[in-house]
Amino acid sequence: ATISQEIEKRGDDSVKAILQRFRFTHAKFNGNVRTEPIAFEQNQESQGTQKLFAIAGPILDTLKLGKTLFIDELDTRLHPLLTQYLIRLFNSRKSNAKNAQLIFATHDTNLLSSRFFRRDQIWFTEKDNLSTTDLYSLSDFKVRKDATFNKDYIMGKYGAIPYITQNSFILGEGSE
Repeated sequence: ATISQEIEKRGDDSVKAILQRFRFTHAKFNGNVRTEPIAFEQNQESQGTQKLFAIAGPILDTLKLGKTLFIDELDTRLHPLLTQYLIRLFNSRKSNAKNAQLIFATHDTNLLSSRFFRRDQIWFTEKDNLSTTDLYSLSDFKVRKDATFNKDYIMGKYGAIPYITQNSFILGEGSE
């Protein structure tokens, strides 16, 4: 659902008024000459822009007040560099003076790096054969200081990877 749809469901007039005053504009050019910008409705923006707009308020609020923010699949629809920037906001003493926390799920293995996180900040979940989920930290493992977390994760050294077999998906075979 878009922000507009969520606001309509809630019927929050104060937020509606703010959203109606907000304009998405893009530069327009005639050759190399910049002309009047062109306005876009929120639903005309890319899904990444819509997601960034949707999470920007909670992120800023969390940083300002020193809260904890939970986001499922932070990286979905966002450019990897933008996701990394958002993480750096929370890791920066300057932008995160009140020690706010960002807790998120991701499938972007590029984020499994000592450039972004300490070992105790990386947690995995793994389902067993009864669909019970186990939660454990990378710090539970003996990991070399120069280890590449993302490559070791993909190789299965930390578990928490899907078990895919020939029979995991049956694509149209036997169905009529």
